[in-house]
Amino acid sequence: MPGADWDIYGLPSNIEPNISMPSAATLYSIKEVYSSKGNGKTMEDVYPQFFGSNISSEIKVIKDTELSLVFVASTASWKNVVGYFTYPTGTVPNVDNIQKVLAFPNATPINKIVENERVGALLCGHEVKLKYWNSEKQQFEDKFPAGVTVGWCLEGNGFNKGNIVRHSYVGEPRYSYSAMNSDNKQRVVALRDKGTDQLVAIGFEDNKDLDYCDATFYLKIAESQAIDTDLPELPSVDPPTTVNNTVTGLLAFEDLWPSQGDYDMNDVIVEYKSTIYQNALTGKAYKIVDEFTPVHSGGSLVSGFGYQLYQLEQDRVRSIKVEGPEGWRVETDQSSPTIILFDNLRSVIGQKYTVTIDLADVDPKQVASPYNPFIFVTSRAREVHLVNYPPTDKADKELFNSHDDVSNVSAGIYYISRYKGEVDLMPYGMNLPVIDFTVLSKAEGVKIYETFPKFISWVESGGKKNTDWYKK
Repeated sequence: MPGADWDIYGLPSNIEPNISMPSAATLYSIKEVYSSKGNGKTMEDVYPQFFGSNISSEIKVIKDTELSLVFVASTASWKNVVGYFTYPTGTVPNVDNIQKVLAFPNATPINKIVENERVGALLCGHEVKLKYWNSEKQQFEDKFPAGVTVGWCLEGNGFNKGNIVRHSYVGEPRYSYSAMNSDNKQRVVALRDKGTDQLVAIGFEDNKDLDYCDATFYLKIAESQAIDTDLPELPSVDPPTTVNNTVTGLLAFEDLWPSQGDYDMNDVIVEYKSTIYQNALTGKAYKIVDEFTPVHSGGSLVSGFGYQLYQLEQDRVRSIKVEGPEGWRVETDQSSPTIILFDNLRSVIGQKYTVTIDLADVDPKQVASPYNPFIFVTSRAREVHLVNYPPTDKADKELFNSHDDVSNVSAGIYYISRYKGEVDLMPYGMNLPVIDFTVLSKAEGVKIYETFPKFISWVESGGKKNTDWYKK
């Protein structure tokens, strides 16, 4: 098309400035219908109504209109070139009497990585306005006239480091007009959105698995009632009402803060499982279900345990329900929702607490597990948190920078100590991506960096090196 170029990743220079999206329900239906079926099934196995000699994948224009092609997704391993062509409705196209026009030089999403390198540039919603090639006038025009049919073509793995190429192992291009393909197979499935006559989903098959999700687009038709409605309809697939994300881990604390003490980091050990439920369409979190099980008591002091949704205001929580041993409570005189599960670790070892929190549709990042867990030792005011997690309103702030603690409260740096006066960020509480960590619980009275030699270098690097230090 005139003025069109692309970068090394194949991002067209004529991409529209704004992302284009259909309704969430329509987009979900497109992604579900044009997806790998698995178990050796093809799209024809699942949707036989999309196939047959009387089924067309071309767009018959019956009223002058502008057209735009919008990228949705691709599951292909190849970097495919996608284009289109036109021919007078009612005639038979062939490779000799059509003019192919390039629309997307590389139908590959930006998140595709091959050998540690990005190979694409497209985002869902990237739109290119198509141009009609008027062969009589030998010029491009903005509108596609009534009486022409738009077909589709794909050059398999045709994009290579900024160039358009053809590989012998791929063979000829794939066309939406089945008779133009050497094997006569249907290579494109086009489905009309029944909710509007101005959107058509289009899926390409680049090779052999026939799932038609190698390059998925939708066509935007500018004018209403501008195309023939003989295309099959896009099935309406009800989106899930929720999605959820579950995280498991282990919380371990040293109870002698602000002193280091024996620094074995196993005075309180709690296993957790946390699931965040989100609205599938909005992405907002509306519920959390947490499971906490205290599994080890290695200290001589009396320790309690609780956690705080420290990034939320109180009014963002609708309700809190706790199932487990008696003695739990919700602290109402806190600036953020705070739940105390137990006051004495020894009395509840091995007993599970299940906490269900209904939220007023919040950003999931605000309730990312494990929130702000803490223990309190000998009194409610002596809290011990993970590194750089803030104390609650009930904590005794005078304990900071006493004994071995070197917190910098004004900079938001809390609950840290030093190693040999050199290494900062030595924690008093840890969140580990493991459960049933018996190695730690058995190392009573042994400093954690003696039990795990890589611990110091992990702390020294700010958590960037030796991230598997706990795998002794």
